[in-house]
Amino acid sequence: MAKNLLKTRSGILLLLLVSLCGVGVAGVWVHFVGKYFEYTDIIVRLNPLMSRLLGMQQSEDTLLAANARLSAELQALTLQSKEGSDAAAAELQGKVRALAEDAGMSVSGTQVLPVKVGEGFERISLTVNLTGEVPTAAAMLGSLSAMQPRVIITSTQISSARGRRGEQRVNLRLTLLALRLLP
Repeated sequence: MAKNLLKTRSGILLLLLVSLCGVGVAGVWVHFVGKYFEYTDIIVRLNPLMSRLLGMQQSEDTLLAANARLSAELQALTLQSKEGSDAAAAELQGKVRALAEDAGMSVSGTQVLPVKVGEGFERISLTVNLTGEVPTAAAMLGSLSAMQPRVIITSTQISSARGRRGEQRVNLRLTLLALRLLP
């Protein structure tokens, strides 16, 4: 009977239709299997990123606390003038002058040097000419190291100065550097 079915037109047409359906089903199956492997590959590539993101999410409080601590340290280490570098330089000049006078030194002159812009900071330099006795100069240098914002002595010139008999006086020329955080 199968031989008769293949010999008739309707049998050949039916066999052709069944074959086409089989090829269509096989094509759809191959497409879905291909998509499965494609999406599996994407998931495998995203897993490390997801793990990293989950880790950051779990340590959010720690990161926020560290960020707050760093911001507070930056506030203590840098000049906080919002008016610009000229105002920051004037503020630094006033603080250094007051510090020197409190220590017993006489200030003969200060000069603000050109501001240099770096990565996220402005470098404000200042030259200060001072005269005083050796112990007051040592005290002034010690108080400079504790000054807020942090000041760095980039160069020092020391020479003896005239004084009364028995006094040891010195002339100091200091170049100081302070940082101002750019907005």
